[in-house]
Amino acid sequence: MRLKLLVVVLSLVLFVAGCATQQMDLADGVPDRARAEHEEWQHFFIFGLAPGSHRVQAENYCHGGTIGRVETELTFLNGLLHGLTYGIYSPYTMRVYCLPQ
Repeated sequence: MRLKLLVVVLSLVLFVAGCATQQMDLADGVPDRARAEHEEWQHFFIFGLAPGSHRVQAENYCHGGTIGRVETELTFLNGLLHGLTYGIYSPYTMRVYCLPQ
């Protein structure tokens, strides 16, 4: 019984602890619950050390407006793919938020 409980608790900890978000606020005034103007996967290889994606021009998504926030996130699905490929492929989800005009 204790072993089953330990396995369940450790599994939950691993699933919950696997996600991470990095956020860069470039201007004041972006609401916390704002909708992203653009979202795409950024592709990395070898545990995230080698970038495989193109450089994102965030200003193209704000249509002449101001970029408010750029965010990268390691979602559950990103982490699952990272784990299944043993770190060879490491995608991240990238979002661009614009200030309201």
